[in-house]
Amino acid sequence: ILDFLFDVAQKEKRYVNSEKYLTQITEIKKELYGETSPEYHLSKIRLASYYLDYTNKLDEAQKIFEESYLKIVSPEIGPWQKDLAMLYEFTDKYALASATLDDASDVARSKFSDKDSNYGIELDHIAQLQIKLGQYEKAELNISKALTILEEYRKDNRIIGDYVHAIET
Repeated sequence: ILDFLFDVAQKEKRYVNSEKYLTQITEIKKELYGETSPEYHLSKIRLASYYLDYTNKLDEAQKIFEESYLKIVSPEIGPWQKDLAMLYEFTDKYALASATLDDASDVARSKFSDKDSNYGIELDHIAQLQIKLGQYEKAELNISKALTILEEYRKDNRIIGDYVHAIET
């Protein structure tokens, strides 16, 4: 129910409520699965990603990524590199952000087929961060690949927003 309420609050742009629901979800997962479970730490990482996207709580997000992602989740299930790269960018750690984006690109390549719309969407997001970091050549390659992939899905109503976003990038 809280996931549903979170989605509704996001759509209604009630960000204080969204944060409250994510916090409650995290606490429930802590009680159900325990403090050392990957499920609990994934929930914390979701909250940290929310902090990066909708708040100025960079210190809290960094603490969560250091505790949950680097120590617990990464060894168990794999990367959340885009969000980690965003955190490094926000905290002026550009070399780490760049290296993390390279990892994110490799993971996206291994996770999706070369023609999958999700791969194109990931490349677009990675290109955006690369532009912010001044990596224009890498960004240009990624956005070109993303546009080629998403062009095939341009008539799919679920993908059209992502296609337009890639064009704007």
